[in-house]
Amino acid sequence: IAGLENTILMGADGLFADTFPENSGPNVVGMYLSGPYVTGETYDAFITKWETKFGGPPPSGFHAFAYDATNILFDAIAAVATQDEDGTLHIGRQALRDYITNLKDFNGLTGKLSCTENGDCATGEALGVFEITQGEVDGAWPPAAVWP
Repeated sequence: IAGLENTILMGADGLFADTFPENSGPNVVGMYLSGPYVTGETYDAFITKWETKFGGPPPSGFHAFAYDATNILFDAIAAVATQDEDGTLHIGRQALRDYITNLKDFNGLTGKLSCTENGDCATGEALGVFEITQGEVDGAWPPAAVWP
């Protein structure tokens, strides 16, 4: 677009997927994307296992949050479920909700998680800004973080 040649493009986390740069082509080189930013030894070990099993990095940035949410749910079920003699498993909805909304200091990939009364368990500290390079257009993933 005339007059906007030097405009820096920014996209939100919905674009933070390995298919976006490849499908968009060279016009996205230099574009910035916000997305999940997770670091630490536990996360690095998770990524190593993922890459060994699947042959590359996770295709989008939300894997760590999904992993944490799933493990919180598994812990909650293990804590509140009851089993009848015939093997029938009962998971009380209110008991499950109470467990999750009272969860404190859960060690997740994204950090120590404590849940609110509404079930929000995110740390709020896992956001980064990433720059798309020709490498991502050519298939490399994920892009390098430029912030934090």
